[in-house]
Amino acid sequence: MWCGRYLGVGGNLKQTITKLNNMSKRKTYHVTKTDDGWQGKLEGGKKASVKGETKAEVVKKTIDLAKNQEKTPL
Repeated sequence: MWCGRYLGVGGNLKQTITKLNNMSKRKTYHVTKTDDGWQGKLEGGKKASVKGETKAEVVKKTIDLAKNQEKTPL
């Protein structure tokens, strides 16, 4: 069971496997510069999920979006 503790998930084996599976389902977003400012886009997505004038603004909105996605059931 040291593997689960090493990965920081602890608990029994079933809980460890569930947590590791949930980690692999995470969505990845990228913040990139555009001609009009900045955009936050889901990895592999065609359209920007977030747009803004400053990088800091887009990073904050993209992080908020990603956190809200984690709370929705898969």
